[in-house]
Amino acid sequence: MSDGGKSPRQYRGVFLAALSAFVAYNTFLPFRFYTAWSKIRRQIGEIEPIPFRHGHQWVSLTDILGNILLFIPIGAAAWYFFYGKKGEKSKAVVWSLGYGFALSIFIEITQIFLRYRVTSIHDVLMNSLGALLGAFIAAHLYICHGRRGWAYFVAHLKKYPEALAGLLLLLYILFYQLLPFDFSFNAHSFAMKSLNPYSWLSGRQRLEDFFMLGSMALALGILSGYPLKGSRLRHILTPTLLLALFATTEAIHLLMFSRALDVYRLLALGGAFWAGRHLKHDRKRALKSALLINIVFAYVYPFEFVMGPFPEIDQVLKMLTPFYYYYKTTSIWNLWDMAHALLNGGMIAYLMGPGRRGIVLSLILIVLLESMQLILRYRIPDITDVLMATTGVLLMGLLWQTESPQARNPLTKKRTDERAPATRA
Repeated sequence: MSDGGKSPRQYRGVFLAALSAFVAYNTFLPFRFYTAWSKIRRQIGEIEPIPFRHGHQWVSLTDILGNILLFIPIGAAAWYFFYGKKGEKSKAVVWSLGYGFALSIFIEITQIFLRYRVTSIHDVLMNSLGALLGAFIAAHLYICHGRRGWAYFVAHLKKYPEALAGLLLLLYILFYQLLPFDFSFNAHSFAMKSLNPYSWLSGRQRLEDFFMLGSMALALGILSGYPLKGSRLRHILTPTLLLALFATTEAIHLLMFSRALDVYRLLALGGAFWAGRHLKHDRKRALKSALLINIVFAYVYPFEFVMGPFPEIDQVLKMLTPFYYYYKTTSIWNLWDMAHALLNGGMIAYLMGPGRRGIVLSLILIVLLESMQLILRYRIPDITDVLMATTGVLLMGLLWQTESPQARNPLTKKRTDERAPATRA
């Protein structure tokens, strides 16, 4: 052991504690506790003891998936903390399950004293299942890959950064296309939006989808056009497979309660991807233009500027409270919002360039763009978006492989093959 620094296991413990505090923080918002016994007793009477039942209705699929996904990182972090010595990997899974169960019990008991919260047994079950899945995933990754997997990822990142960036964009597009997973298998669920070529202009959300998804597909097409020989991702980032995925996810909207098939969204995805794939010149400039379009629509759309009234102090405090607005609409869309902010931060970091200077400029631009929403109709500035975008910038800074000046410009290398100066005999 080196000087009094913390061991890797202690760092894992700090990470697990921070992650658990983050989950508890979001669960306890807005921190309005009951103190009167009559109200606490009423909360106890409203505990939902029957799994997957909320009153006289079944719990939504979104609620179930949300509780599972929320605790998968908890289970993974707990496994890496508990696994200890070699040969105790299976015991670490059990300890991780116990930790997830205990944390969920603590959260549900605390919700008895919280306004706007309901304690339910199915939350404990789904949280425990999420922790178990996270532990299994962590154990599988460690057993099958371990440090070799991280070394492979780093080597792949250096050699094929475009492929990994394209895979990230693809996963985001598919995640958005399948949200909010509210499948409905009945005759009334088959819905198709108007085929009028001008109809997409009538809806604010449809126009945003058209340009944002189109710009992402254009960037994906450009990234997939880079040489991928030797990379396993070449089997995924193929035009045939990607176009088939776009068409399939759009057709699935016919079976979703809150979504409908939109031909022009599909045309935006397919057409933009095809254009980016067949672009031969100025790829880097076209990629930056596509990312810029996405950022503009993410922060400035619908371009309706107003001057006042500015928010009052109570509203400002809500804007400055991380994840305050998330507790009001607890849904799977919150995960999309967080993922979108992370992606925007990475895009901004790419546009600003690598290095410390690029990170500082990116953070300044994020704050300015979020503050601009004070004068935009239908938009509210939120410190949560700033924090998530900042995380995206920092992740981009960690993963971005910068080259040395000698690698960028071979002429700057020291010449070692020069002859020695001539001397007189």
